[in-house]
Amino acid sequence: MPRRRLPNLSTLPGFEAAARHLSFTLAAAELNLTQGAISRQVRELEAFLGRQLFRRFTRRIELTEDGVAYARVTRDILAELERATARFRGGAPSSRKVIVSIIVPQSRRVNPAHARLTLAHASATPFHPESSRNRGPGGYLN
Repeated sequence: MPRRRLPNLSTLPGFEAAARHLSFTLAAAELNLTQGAISRQVRELEAFLGRQLFRRFTRRIELTEDGVAYARVTRDILAELERATARFRGGAPSSRKVIVSIIVPQSRRVNPAHARLTLAHASATPFHPESSRNRGPGGYLN
């Protein structure tokens, strides 16, 4: 199979986020990277493509015409890849499930800050910190 002429795929999420936010700093925060890392990814992508994707100013960036076109394609391809990955993993991107195990003090009042919390299924096991029945070998909680 011939080698494909693709850019480093790890540069695409950084470029897409920077294009969407029009900010390397906000893209970096979204992807848990540094602003410098996003800037390097974009420069690498621009070098690979041989085209400038952003115009850089002192405190702002803007997309070039090529940047707008490539951002649209990149966004669509990343969205399709996310959908395909979700299908292979057995769920839609919006059907993420989180299992949380918490210890709740015995109380009949609900904190107003948690009033919007919705549980699909909850089971409770009473916890008695002073009781040895909750402790396993070495005194650790079961």
